[in-house]
Amino acid sequence: MMLDEGRLGRPRLALFEGASSYEALAAARWAPSEEDNFLAHVQVLRTWEERFGARVVALKRDTLYLSVAAPPVTDSHSV
Repeated sequence: MMLDEGRLGRPRLALFEGASSYEALAAARWAPSEEDNFLAHVQVLRTWEERFGARVVALKRDTLYLSVAAPPVTDSHSV
């Protein structure tokens, strides 16, 4: 769907060794801007992966796309 809608432009495949998608984010040192600390994003994704079954589907320079098996039901639940 994301490809059909053109959200990813011309995507490229990247492979990272690891048991979790947050490890791939850490290996790529991904953050939405150069001013952001990538470790903060890795930590949030790690907790979301454990609590909600979140997995990285795709990422762009400033956007992270996730698949979330059991999304949080309230704002306070997501923190």
